[in-house]
Amino acid sequence: MNRISLIDNRLFRRRVFRRRVFISAVLCALLTLLPGKAILIADEMGVLVQQFHTLLQKQGATGKRVAEARKLDQQSRKAFAAGNHQQAKLLLEEAIGLLGSGQALVSDVVPTASFLEIKPVLVNPQHRVNQQTFDSPFGLFGPYELFIDGHESLPHERIDQSFSGVVPGVSPANSGSEKMDRLVCQFQNLLAGEKNRGRDVTEVEKLDTMSREALADGRADEARYLLEKAVQKLSAHAPPAPAVSPLHPGSANSRTPVVSKQDINQYLTDLQVPWVQEMVFNINELPGAVNVYSRVGREGGLTPPGNDLDSYARALRKFIVTSRHRVKYYEADTEPSGFPPPVGWQGYPEQYAAFLRTTYQTIKEECPDCQVVLGGMVGVGPADEGMVDRKSQHLQFLRTILAHGAGRYFDVFSFKQHHNMAVDYRSIGARMAAYRAIFADYNIELDTIPVFLETAAYNGTPGYPDGNPLSFITLSPQSEREQAAALVKLYIYALSLGIDKIFWNGVVERHDFGGFKGNPFNFYGLVNNPKNDGESHQKLAYYTYQKMIETFASADWQGMKTVRDDKNICMYSIPLKLPLHSRSGGKKKNKKIWVVWSDTGQQKAVTIGAIQSSRVRISSSVPLYDSGAEVASLQKAQKRQKRFYLKEVRVHKRSITVQAGAVPLYIEEL
Repeated sequence: MNRISLIDNRLFRRRVFRRRVFISAVLCALLTLLPGKAILIADEMGVLVQQFHTLLQKQGATGKRVAEARKLDQQSRKAFAAGNHQQAKLLLEEAIGLLGSGQALVSDVVPTASFLEIKPVLVNPQHRVNQQTFDSPFGLFGPYELFIDGHESLPHERIDQSFSGVVPGVSPANSGSEKMDRLVCQFQNLLAGEKNRGRDVTEVEKLDTMSREALADGRADEARYLLEKAVQKLSAHAPPAPAVSPLHPGSANSRTPVVSKQDINQYLTDLQVPWVQEMVFNINELPGAVNVYSRVGREGGLTPPGNDLDSYARALRKFIVTSRHRVKYYEADTEPSGFPPPVGWQGYPEQYAAFLRTTYQTIKEECPDCQVVLGGMVGVGPADEGMVDRKSQHLQFLRTILAHGAGRYFDVFSFKQHHNMAVDYRSIGARMAAYRAIFADYNIELDTIPVFLETAAYNGTPGYPDGNPLSFITLSPQSEREQAAALVKLYIYALSLGIDKIFWNGVVERHDFGGFKGNPFNFYGLVNNPKNDGESHQKLAYYTYQKMIETFASADWQGMKTVRDDKNICMYSIPLKLPLHSRSGGKKKNKKIWVVWSDTGQQKAVTIGAIQSSRVRISSSVPLYDSGAEVASLQKAQKRQKRFYLKEVRVHKRSITVQAGAVPLYIEEL
């Protein structure tokens, strides 16, 4: 061995020794000086220090990423020396994230329960919150939910599998018997249906109680027999139902994806969509310019009613550490009142309230500026009066969680509004009124809370088959033009009510969602799914959505005003953060855009006053075609404008008159 090799070897051993001494010193100091919770931080800090130095050796001593990681490490040491132990931990985790170069953190640092499989997702450091579009109200829901490079998205596979697995905390499913597990799920779904129909379920509930008691005494066969008897009694009264629940995603084999993530990213880039609601597993697939709103809970592997919240919190903490620089909104599960366990929290509002509290506290500890969203309230259709009936199980669920203190553990309220025809947008107002009244009962003013909405309208002829629980919803055929017009009305009307962000469901049409072709969720997308009807073009709604984002890119939504809202005409004015040209050199004022439409089925003359500009541009919000297949290439902006352009007119006495119809018009000051 030559002299240089000996020197290198000694230096290496000295570095290893120093690292071990540093790790030991950190652990000893923490364990000696800090009680309780700090001991946990000590354990985590020791593991993180070791992991950091291991990654540092693999990366080498040069490179921009390594230099940034070293700076974070120095900041971590200073924070630790100053007593800011939590900050030191977060800084070192961020340094590890940089060195990980797209790979997740070590998954076995904190053990989790077997049914919890939230894994930390290391978001690309270049993907950060886009402050320029952060306040934008325009969003899309789950573009990767069903389509990822020819594979099903993991959250739905988990939900499918949960029907054949143990349901933690729900007796008698803890027997471990697959047959018993399925029997429990069947019983709970049938029981919920009978309760919704107002039937007396006293007898079957007694059988369920006897079954639980028998199981507790070790009499598994008797427990199963009693529950089977209860299911038979419920089945005798229940209407025939499909093998797969109407809102359940169905078999993983029933929908073969037809687009890749590259296709989806191209759509998102083309649309210039500012916001996407995406599942935790897929957020790193999104383009860097898109803001992300994600879910935690069921989509992260927690099975309702979530009896192991400590393990869930530890797993959630690891995910937040790696995503907090991009994800600022976390929805605490979704539609919690929609289904009984294991696919929902129906019948377990107290447990959901506890889950929400744990989620809120965990997120705020790791990311104080992150916002917790109350799981989106069910919205199966404007025809369902149960959505606004204060006695409905869904609103009772909301009441119960608020009674258990849920109001202290969320920052944003959210709800769903689906199955919309073009004239159904006003149902959003009825829903908001119902929620506002319930919140007021618990001294919460809904108008002071940010509100998110997930919604969509369809084209084509969807419908639920006879015997389906949602077969009462009647949906008339709608054209692409009607769907596109509904899109604008849903967004503009929701914004006029004070709703802050609206997410359209979704980018590409689903196929056989819920197990049958007529499911309305197969008809919502902005892009056709060729497996449905052989068509694969972008719909008129696609170009309408794109035009809407471009038109209102600089809108000041705080200044939006409802000019007219009656049975004949809807008119709204939205100021833009763009100055008008002033020939006289006087004080400049901001431009305005008016959005106008009529729901009468006929053209109506509408006068717009108080116009500050001498000229205005009048455009259609929907392309002047019958189908997206007719729309030309989007490569040239000039051609794009001609698809919507009607005319420019001179303003006389500060007013103009336009002919408003079913398709909203944009009137823009020039």
